[in-house]
Amino acid sequence: MIDYLDIAMRLAGRYVKHEIDMPWVYSRLNPKGRYFHDDWLPGFKQIPRRITTYRLPAPSFKIAGNANPQWIPLQYGYPLAPIYDIKEMDWFDGKETRKIPHIFTMLPVHPIGQWSIQGVYLDGEIRPCYITWTKKIFGRRLYHNRGCKPDFTLNDYHWSWPEWSGPHF
Repeated sequence: MIDYLDIAMRLAGRYVKHEIDMPWVYSRLNPKGRYFHDDWLPGFKQIPRRITTYRLPAPSFKIAGNANPQWIPLQYGYPLAPIYDIKEMDWFDGKETRKIPHIFTMLPVHPIGQWSIQGVYLDGEIRPCYITWTKKIFGRRLYHNRGCKPDFTLNDYHWSWPEWSGPHF
């Protein structure tokens, strides 16, 4: 099980402190950036994403349940756990295909009936930090997640805390 209080205590003070370290899409330096949590509930929409964004080591690890193993493009300069696999792989940048380093990670899964607990390398060990599950209720897809969520989109690596989504249809 995930000890959310323990994760919160370990994350204290580790949030991104400088705009230059923010993912570009959420940075105040980006004129079209989404600096605030405009996707949160009213009353919380003016919370800056910077105080809920963390540069915790990549990759994420599967602790239990289902996971989607993937090779994702490595983001140079992003911190890495001492446990990782990297290999050169083809990547299409929109113009040409070239070989770039990729890191192996385990991402959460979202098909109906699946669940997973993800871990982060923190304070010398892999710690459970994020849970997600998807169910079908009354013919609708119900998705729920909570914890410290990994987001490893190229040039957008970060972990979000607190991440509490759902349950929603």
